[in-house]
Amino acid sequence: MLKRFLCIFLLFIPSIVSSGTLKGIPDKTTVFIGEEILVEVDISPGKEMTTIFNKETESVGIVDTVPGEKKGSTIIKIIALEKGMIEVPDITLTIDGRKFAVEGFFVESGNRTDEHDLMLRDIRGTVKIIEKDYFLLWLFLAIFVVAVLIYLFVKFINRRKKIQLHQPVVVSPFEAALEYIRKARKKREEGDMEAFVDLVTIGLRDYMSLKQGGCYKEMTTSEVKKSLKKDKIFSPYLNDILTLLKLGDRFKFADENLTENDYSILIEGFESIVRDIEKMEDSSETA
Repeated sequence: MLKRFLCIFLLFIPSIVSSGTLKGIPDKTTVFIGEEILVEVDISPGKEMTTIFNKETESVGIVDTVPGEKKGSTIIKIIALEKGMIEVPDITLTIDGRKFAVEGFFVESGNRTDEHDLMLRDIRGTVKIIEKDYFLLWLFLAIFVVAVLIYLFVKFINRRKKIQLHQPVVVSPFEAALEYIRKARKKREEGDMEAFVDLVTIGLRDYMSLKQGGCYKEMTTSEVKKSLKKDKIFSPYLNDILTLLKLGDRFKFADENLTENDYSILIEGFESIVRDIEKMEDSSETA
């Protein structure tokens, strides 16, 4: 009976050891959007390591898990995807089948662009001004303004003539999407994956904007998600659209190397969404 109890106890030792919560130490707590955060965990790395957040988040993403430079440590690479005070949720770290809980923390993320100077300054004292005769200056300024107005008027007339001679060709959303798809496939064949990903993600946003008359092209992925919930045309494809945009964000902002399968998901998903929507609209018009 004692031997049997000892055997059962030994079997549960790994789970008991792994059940404690580990504290991750980030190398920085203030970052820019897209900047990498290295979180050091005092646990020896293994051959197979995976990490996932314990709850869904769009503010941060996990890039990779690698052995740390310090012996007996593991590094979790995380990037910030949004601006502001961001919560990094608790993480489940799996090393060679053993699971460990890593405590979450907060980081502050900001844009890479400089803020405008809003510092208030004291009002200067009164300055005495000696009045001078500026007649010739005003005369020259008046002549200059008249000359500019004449130039702009002539340019406007010539432009109107050109517009009348060359009426712009109206391109439908479907035609615009097909052109993006054609160019994206060509860039993929040439090996220009950065241009390929841009053409797919920008093309999808442009197609949605043209279709709805909105401004999806200027939105972040989080803003697109909020708008899609109220969009009658694209709301059924919310998950498919977010999958493509998040893949693009991982490539552009996290500098993550996507697989050939990921690239296929991007172009084929874009094409599938466009063709399904156009087919659905054709069917409704026929009915």
